[in-house]
Amino acid sequence: MHAESFTPQKIAMYQKQGIPPQIALQSYRESWWFLVRAERLDGPAPKTEMKINTNGILQAVKEEDLAKFKSATFEDQLITAWPMVVQNVAQKSGRVGINFLSPTDPGKYKFTVIVKSQDFLGADQEFDVTGTVIDGTGITRKPKEKKEAGDKKNKEEEKEEKDGKKEEPAAKKE
Repeated sequence: MHAESFTPQKIAMYQKQGIPPQIALQSYRESWWFLVRAERLDGPAPKTEMKINTNGILQAVKEEDLAKFKSATFEDQLITAWPMVVQNVAQKSGRVGINFLSPTDPGKYKFTVIVKSQDFLGADQEFDVTGTVIDGTGITRKPKEKKEAGDKKNKEEEKEEKDGKKEEPAAKKE
């Protein structure tokens, strides 16, 4: 992404060392973090307590330090920190799906996504996405219609309908 400016210098350095550039660039890694925060737009901020998983590395953190994070306002809490590693130096753009739990209270929210480079200073970006969180208690999914696995006629009909080639059956002659 931001490697274009220093790639020619790296290739020249590898060539001086007798290392083929193709092999050296295979080890390229560029790390990015996607940080997500939420702000409620149509009402008061949710009164949710931040849940911190203290298993693993966070076991060593003192309780008073964890209390600072738990007392943060909703707007200051991170919903998620999602990592991405770019392994192709020639990649100029990419697509990433950020998984996170939505706020528990229904309403309209502004999600601020902060993209931070772990390797380049000044390459950070920030943008907002507005979305509506709905109350899912009354929502049910319709069950999928099951089709018989060995029914070739249904599969052929579906393909014809998809392609727009559905033919009307010919009239029977008597």
